[in-house]
Amino acid sequence: MGAPLFTALLFAAAGAVSLLAALAGWPWFFRAAQSAWLLRRLGMRGARLAYGAAGLLLLAMAAWLLASLFF
Repeated sequence: MGAPLFTALLFAAAGAVSLLAALAGWPWFFRAAQSAWLLRRLGMRGARLAYGAAGLLLLAMAAWLLASLFF
């Protein structure tokens, strides 16, 4: 049960950071080199929507993993 639990917690943390960054519009998050190409293609609003959707997806995956572990 150790590895799936770690994976679920990792997904939850990454999803929370991504969703919070999208909602708050954290400049340090969107200035990172990894998100520069998304900003160029979609603009700030589109990048925030994409990262918000990715955050929700990661949180849903974490919830599904945790539910499959404990229920």
